[in-house]
Amino acid sequence: MQPIQINYCRSDWVAHILPLKKEKINETDGFSRDVRYTIEILDIYKDKICHPKRKKDFVYTASSSAACGAYLEIGKEYLIGGNYFDYDTKKK
Repeated sequence: MQPIQINYCRSDWVAHILPLKKEKINETDGFSRDVRYTIEILDIYKDKICHPKRKKDFVYTASSSAACGAYLEIGKEYLIGGNYFDYDTKKK
C-alpha cells in the first residue's frame, strides 16, 4: 500500500462523496465485469478537469476486489481519489 501523499499526487481528482446507487454494467453470460456508482459530491479537494458545479457524477470500478475493484456502501461517506477515464470511447 502506497502512502496517501503518493496516491493524492497520482490522482486526477480527490473528493468527499456519498454513494447513492450501485449498478452492474458490462454483463456477459450473467457475470458483471464492472460496477457504476452514482455519487453525490460533497466536497472536491483536487480536480484536474475542474467541474466545481457538478454535484452528482459516476464512479466506475471493477466488480471484484481481485480485479482491484472498490466496494462502496450506499449511504456511507468516503474520501476517495481516482483518474479520469472516457468510458464511452473505451468500451469496445
